Amino acid sequence: MAVLRTEALCKAFAGRVIFEDVALELERGEALALMGASGSGKTTLLRCLNGLELADRGVVTVGDARIVAGDSHERLHEAVRAVRRRVGFVFQDAHLFSHRTVLENVMEGPRYVKKEGEPEAHARALSLLAKVGVAHRAGAYPRELSGGEQQRAASRARARDGSGDSVARRAHERARNRDRAETLVALFARLASPRAFRS
Repeated sequence: MAVLRTEALCKAFAGRVIFEDVALELERGEALALMGASGSGKTTLLRCLNGLELADRGVVTVGDARIVAGDSHERLHEAVRAVRRRVGFVFQDAHLFSHRTVLENVMEGPRYVKKEGEPEAHARALSLLAKVGVAHRAGAYPRELSGGEQQRAASRARARDGSGDSVARRAHERARNRDRAETLVALFARLASPRAFRS
């Protein structure tokens, strides 16, 4: 069964079609890379998958949560909240909270989105930080980290708290060549493996 599916997804800005009739299916453990020219709609599509942007038409389904374009405000709000409980999103920049430690940043989603208890979120966060090689920086603030450490904390740990189904990632401009894209696909396939998050 697909963990993420889109049906006839369409988006336009000021009359300019960004994408039209996008249909995709992602199975558990599968990785998918969106590649294309700047301005071709990759980021907008990713934003629509997590409800950061609403499609003009179509459906995004994640598990049993469905964002249906054109639904009432209340239904859209609930659907977006349900999808965000299951899909992590990594922004192009690290976007870590500057007033929180690395550990607190990784705990943020499980604590406030999923209402996970502090001991469980703390243990999971430490485990994830160890898996991405920055456990020794758990007590540091983002300004004390290198760019690579910030990316590892944000893209590999914070966005994937171990219980969600999918991760949508917007790769950095420097990472757009084919070799780097293949490396990123392999990394996210490894992270998508259920074994990657066993404590």
